[in-house]
Amino acid sequence: MKPSKLLAAVFLLSLALAVLWPLLIATGVVRTSNENFENRRLATFPAGISSLEDYVKWPRRVDDFLGDHLPGRGALLALNAWVRYHVFKTSPVDSVLVGQDGWLFHRMPADIREIEGRLVREPYQIRRLRIVLEERRDWLSEQGIDYLVLIAPTKQTIYQEKLPVWLQSLASIPSRRELLIKELQRSGSNVALYDFTPALLKAKSQWKDGLYYRHDSHWTYRGAKESYVALAEYVPRWFRKPVGDWISMPTPRSSNLMHLMGLPGEEVTEQPQPSEGFRARTRALDTPLLEYMAKRGVALVYQRPDQNDFRLYLMGDSFAGWNTAYLADNFSRTVVTNTWGDQWRRHEQFPIENILGERPHLVIDQMLENRLDLGVSRSLLADPTGDNHTAEVRSARLRRLMHNEGEVTAEYRRVGDEIEIQMPQAFGRDTRALIVRFSLDATTPTKLESISPYSDAEVWNDLCQRGGELTRQTVGHGRSEALMCVPAQGGSGAVRVRVPTARVKILGVTVTRHPDV
Repeated sequence: MKPSKLLAAVFLLSLALAVLWPLLIATGVVRTSNENFENRRLATFPAGISSLEDYVKWPRRVDDFLGDHLPGRGALLALNAWVRYHVFKTSPVDSVLVGQDGWLFHRMPADIREIEGRLVREPYQIRRLRIVLEERRDWLSEQGIDYLVLIAPTKQTIYQEKLPVWLQSLASIPSRRELLIKELQRSGSNVALYDFTPALLKAKSQWKDGLYYRHDSHWTYRGAKESYVALAEYVPRWFRKPVGDWISMPTPRSSNLMHLMGLPGEEVTEQPQPSEGFRARTRALDTPLLEYMAKRGVALVYQRPDQNDFRLYLMGDSFAGWNTAYLADNFSRTVVTNTWGDQWRRHEQFPIENILGERPHLVIDQMLENRLDLGVSRSLLADPTGDNHTAEVRSARLRRLMHNEGEVTAEYRRVGDEIEIQMPQAFGRDTRALIVRFSLDATTPTKLESISPYSDAEVWNDLCQRGGELTRQTVGHGRSEALMCVPAQGGSGAVRVRVPTARVKILGVTVTRHPDV
């Protein structure tokens, strides 16, 4: 048969199959699964008409229902996805990239721009992320709790050669992960951070393609275990290197990227574990706070038979599902929560009530490297309003800076609902920002707010605003203290804070030059 006739026959057969497919399904000639792989809720049959709007929209809603419930519709979508992936090596959805050798990658816009060298992150944005980490570290330190940040690399960082051939780097720029590490080094910050990337790149020479799933966005248990071994070498105080006999248990995983494309998929990889099993086992949630968090997201408890060892609180993302067992085996009790979903408010992503209730010895903040946009746009955590953390947490960093720099008593005077604080002569006329500590007594909850000396056109010169520093705080009834960053215009001899003086009695004001703006 000539090639042209063969192509015509294939086309006609495909067309006839598409036209007759619903009839074949309805008559039972072809049987399909009723499982729905779409990432949306299918339309339901509309309720009765009770208004003019219902009357107008009712035909469209019926049409949507019939379209979503066409016999064999799911099978047709799965057939389309199968052909596009297995035959044409493309993805039927924008959220998945098909790479080399059939590897799949989660397509995140910022990740693509970063690979291409087009993702621009300004120094002040990375600095804001550092502030978030330091605030958490300093608040935990005041509670006598250690803090450790773990950064897990994305799949494309470890297996960049598996990306599509068209996705090429246009310029060599530092990744967000590398920018954060450089910012910590530049500022002299002593936030404890461990990046798993070097260890995984090294382990890749031994385990080849076995560190991440081919059709899933996560690392495998092998990748998680290799990361843990490197961490145990880096932080021996908290983690022990694996010893004794270990076995590998075949463990299935439903592939999330195949599911996004509308295709069923499962990968079986080996989970390395002690031959006698892990000592820490999951148990039922045993506090009201954990039960509440589980209803909104993820909350797990691991416990060992012995209860006299250290305790761990792990703030994780989805990658924690693979390495928690290795971490938890070092602690008598481990609590894991995942608060990355949109259902959580910003300050809830650092769950201080749970942490105080658990009283852990160590808090781990584990995040995927593409989560390191916390200082950018809508993901901005270091926000002057304090919504990212409670004022209690935000103030901890300012307390540390004041303690290190030394604070002096400042003169002040009332001007209406403002407090004008005189700049100590020892600070010099080039001082751009102060940390101010108020001791006060409020009759009702009251908001204090620093006043910028700059116009809207010059607001960039306000280092407190630009740096994402705490500039507003609400104090409760009774005696308390409030700390905030207050900008000072070059050459000015005073700074101002808005304080409703009718509701607040100022007991004292101390200040220091802000060393980190």
